[in-house]
Amino acid sequence: MRYKKNILVLIAMILCAVLAVAFCFFPGKVKVTFYPLIKAVGGAMVYDENEGYGSIRWNNFIIEYPKDKRDVAYMVLDSLKSDSRRVYDFFSYRPSKPVEIVIYDNADDMRDALHISRNRTVEGAYYMGKITILSPYAWPDAPKTDIEGYFRASSPVVHEITHMVVDEMTRGNVPVWLTEGIATYMEYRIMGYDWTAGIAVKEPYSIEQLTKNFDKLDEYQAYRQSFLIVKDMVDRYGDKYIVSILDFMGHGKEIGAKLLYK
Repeated sequence: MRYKKNILVLIAMILCAVLAVAFCFFPGKVKVTFYPLIKAVGGAMVYDENEGYGSIRWNNFIIEYPKDKRDVAYMVLDSLKSDSRRVYDFFSYRPSKPVEIVIYDNADDMRDALHISRNRTVEGAYYMGKITILSPYAWPDAPKTDIEGYFRASSPVVHEITHMVVDEMTRGNVPVWLTEGIATYMEYRIMGYDWTAGIAVKEPYSIEQLTKNFDKLDEYQAYRQSFLIVKDMVDRYGDKYIVSILDFMGHGKEIGAKLLYK
């Protein structure tokens, strides 16, 4: 028995070594091949069962919410009804499986579920196939009145659905700056909302800098520049150009500055 176990361990080690070598030479191909498995395992590890939660189903969406936050669930539902189809149409995308949206009424609980720092401000997130939304009542700058209007004007739903679509189309083979730039652009296009407006781009980052060091750059400038690059591509070449780039990456190909601009 021990001999068989040792053989299995050896085989696993060899497979890991082969994958590591393959990733060095064909990172995109390896990523898109194994990403669905990684996402399924990661999603199961990150999100726990939400006891005491209610749920609302609409089209391919399942909204899970604390039972005392049913009004927030309907705010999210209204955003889905008004905007989700427009996101899907832009990318010529149709979901093949249900999309789970989990509402949290406490920011720390949401951060803990996502395994991110408690110092980080987050109102919505997409990770490993699922979307999380923080109740607007818990947002740092939430007004005392008209929460519904406030949420409608700055809802993270469009942003996070866009992340989901980009992730599905590219099978995870997409740089952070590009998915953030596209998600921010879709907010601007659909909602008329651009939270990066007014942020100065003093010394522009190169595509290489954005690709390799996005999380280490000045956050506001990195987001602003990512949005401007995506908007410029759409203005120059049209909506379908963005879709073609995502399809390209979904086949395991890598992009660079030369591929982004004709």
